[in-house]
Amino acid sequence: MNRFLHRTTASIIRHGIPVTLISAVLMGFSSSVCSQTLRLEECIQAARRNNPDLQVRREAVAVAGSEIDMAEAETGPELSLSAFANVVSVVPELTQPEQTLDTPAGPVTVPGSHRRLGDEDRWEAAVTVNQVVYAGGRIRGAVDQAEIERDAAAAAIPVAQLAVDRQATDFYLDLARAIALKDVAAVRLETARMHAGDVRDLVDAGVLTENELLKAELRVSEAEEDVISNDNGIRVALDGLARVTGRRWEMPGRTVETVLPGIAAEIPVPAPGDAVRLAGLHRPELQQLEVLRTSLKHRQCLIRRENRPVISGYGKAAFGKPGPDFIANDWIDSYEAGIQMRMNLWDNGRISGRVSRISRELARLDAERSAVLAQIELEVRNALIRIRDTGARLEVAERSVVQAEENFRITRDRYDTGVLTHTDYLDAETLVYQRRINRVVLLTELERAWYHFILALGLDPVEIMETPAALADRMALVQEGESR
Repeated sequence: MNRFLHRTTASIIRHGIPVTLISAVLMGFSSSVCSQTLRLEECIQAARRNNPDLQVRREAVAVAGSEIDMAEAETGPELSLSAFANVVSVVPELTQPEQTLDTPAGPVTVPGSHRRLGDEDRWEAAVTVNQVVYAGGRIRGAVDQAEIERDAAAAAIPVAQLAVDRQATDFYLDLARAIALKDVAAVRLETARMHAGDVRDLVDAGVLTENELLKAELRVSEAEEDVISNDNGIRVALDGLARVTGRRWEMPGRTVETVLPGIAAEIPVPAPGDAVRLAGLHRPELQQLEVLRTSLKHRQCLIRRENRPVISGYGKAAFGKPGPDFIANDWIDSYEAGIQMRMNLWDNGRISGRVSRISRELARLDAERSAVLAQIELEVRNALIRIRDTGARLEVAERSVVQAEENFRITRDRYDTGVLTHTDYLDAETLVYQRRINRVVLLTELERAWYHFILALGLDPVEIMETPAALADRMALVQEGESR
């Protein structure tokens, strides 16, 4: 089957023959091709730039990066300025009247006194410095954790990009297939209209009946419906492509082009085992799970460190007027310095519970990794099966098109000589149309299978399109590593 892939896909698509020409090349008629071509690489790159899902992931990386700055700020000192003023707004006058006290020595007169409140006030301005001296590695660990969280956010971008690449590829190939099918339907419509005209002349001449004319006109209506249906398919594919790529694509003046099945002309279909091992090295989901596992284990270490003491030093310099409660109510300087220690002695199992919860999260990640590996293997093997199956079916479809066209030629000649009926002619023409449609669909599906295979491996389809030999090189490295 590889020889067939080498022959068919290389001759039709290897050099970038537009999909709009596929039916023309295969059916032997000429068609005008627009000079401006829409390529899959262009759609994928536009999706990577503009897709809203990828924009969300990039913003998440920026948010995680700000967490690093916040964590690093905790390593430096904290400097604060404080000031207060206390002034009594009510100014009543308190007067103590003169008193006469009886004493053994005789009466003693105590003079009266008075005091006016509000004349005294309190003022202070202070600068305070706090610096953590020892935190059991929690501050440095928080910085490292923030960096890991940023890496985890960045690891989510390739996973989302893989999904976006697949969506862009599928919509692009849907567009390519709809255009190719419309070409086939348009040719059939033109042929059906010409044949209906011939039948009408024969009916007028009394050679055929009105019933034969109705059959011919019904065939024209069917061809018109197919053209309209494929027009709708083009619009649906364009809408989907616009959603994925974040921009509108206008088809008038453009055609689409596909090149990837030409890979089959340069490399053989790889063995499933080698393909699965290559996917295990490149699939971004596995790399993302590894980063998440590192993040959880580091967070677990940080939680355990919360049992360590935290030692911090502080210093304060103040200048102010202390108020009347002090011996000298005058402007003075004051200084203060000290060391504080805080240590967790008992938390009723809160820390151990959080550590245990992360252990269960790690076990869940291990189970998820096994599930992802199984899914990746399934995707790779299914893609290979589709490549082989579609290639084999396409080989049969190539022969069936040739056979149907030869049958139609013989039927048309015998119909012209009056040996066969008009119904035989229509049946033969329908068979050619169906075989040509089937061939176009299989060509597109073969290309889709190859793209899905590339994406299942976790490789960049744009890179593979530019350098098809890169896939063979990676396969060779996997085989070489396995042999060692």
